Amino acid sequence: MTLVLAWLSNDALCVIADTRLSAGHKVSVDAAPKIYAVPIVLHSPILTDGPLRCAPMGFTFAGHTAAGHMTNALATAGLQALRSEDEPRAPKVEQVANYFARCAVSVVEEIRSHYPADLASFEGLVFGWEGEGPLAYSFEVAWVHGPKAIAQVELMDFTKFGMYAIGKGHRIAQAHIESEWQANRKATAYSALQAVIADEHEPSVGGSLQCAITTQYGTELKAVLEVNEFGQAFGGFMGAGGGHLGMIGDLVPFGSGPVVLGPRREKNVEGSCPAGWCNSGYPR
Repeated sequence: MTLVLAWLSNDALCVIADTRLSAGHKVSVDAAPKIYAVPIVLHSPILTDGPLRCAPMGFTFAGHTAAGHMTNALATAGLQALRSEDEPRAPKVEQVANYFARCAVSVVEEIRSHYPADLASFEGLVFGWEGEGPLAYSFEVAWVHGPKAIAQVELMDFTKFGMYAIGKGHRIAQAHIESEWQANRKATAYSALQAVIADEHEPSVGGSLQCAITTQYGTELKAVLEVNEFGQAFGGFMGAGGGHLGMIGDLVPFGSGPVVLGPRREKNVEGSCPAGWCNSGYPR
């Protein structure tokens, strides 16, 4: 299972997830991907300069690992090959979320046709920039009867709740946030997620953190610089450092700078996200 937290900070949307991949009660790996960039590419004979690449969106999931990965593969294959005979327009975030939900239903029904006892259900979150700001839609795959599944898409209203949590351990995260309020401290998404990672009763949530930021330029997966209560910093991507992988020609991987995540509001390091993106608290 996974815990995903999503919240608005200023005019950006931040999404974080833990990186533990487990099978049953056994840990498979502590540096697994849970958040993906979603390519949106338009094709049309009217586009004389070739395919039009739109700002990427994002997808994350909590639940059945194989179903989540298969859904992402199926959906992104279709979204990078969108064709229209007329002048194409970029799809809305809700339309992309509905497409992901239909892919999810197809995938889990396929899995269950081979393994009837495997429900293969999961929660998904699709997010991206639309118009003047970011939007996010969630869905959960549920079984109606027999081998038939459904997945209804719902808009996340951040003005109402401030932060959304999907997946395992969201009640522990909420309890942490409330305890911080009672102590006259402002909890952050980072501290809430770390509270679940540290809880021995939720062994399927653990590892490190993965992060994505959505702005007017699209969704970008970011390296994370974690700063603990003592000011010690730990950097990496999905819990693993990327420096040992070397350069790509004369280009630096993860070179756009990390997102700084910590239990308290921290100062930004050079190249990190603008103030307030990562340590915005809950709710604003």
